[in-house]
Amino acid sequence: MQLNAASDYALKAMVYLANRDGVTNTSEISQEMKIPTAFLYNILGKLRKAGLIEASRGVKGGWKLLREPGEITLYDILSTSEETLLINRTLAGKMPKTKAERRKEPFYELFAAIQKEFENNLKTHTLADVLKFYEKAIN
Repeated sequence: MQLNAASDYALKAMVYLANRDGVTNTSEISQEMKIPTAFLYNILGKLRKAGLIEASRGVKGGWKLLREPGEITLYDILSTSEETLLINRTLAGKMPKTKAERRKEPFYELFAAIQKEFENNLKTHTLADVLKFYEKAIN
């Protein structure tokens, strides 16, 4: 599984907003984080719809976080830009119950366990954690 570019951009935009006091406009985020503006509008709209950021209009309008970075998980952010966070297509179906079903999907339980661990990690790590890695990487 590989996260798409929108997820990368969503994380970058959230990091940028977390490092700002007040409202930041789209063009500033786009320029500083090297995110195509048209693509960024779409990403910010999804983050807003998920209740992670809010928009204000007008001359001094822009975007800002709605919650503290420690209250926003990676799962919250990535689920706005990924069609699915499932590591295997098998997990989109129901758990095999009969012996015949288990033969068709012999790795379901293995992938389900890995999926649970993956999601727990995404729900445990927050934007505050991402900020620490980001600061370390750029300094």
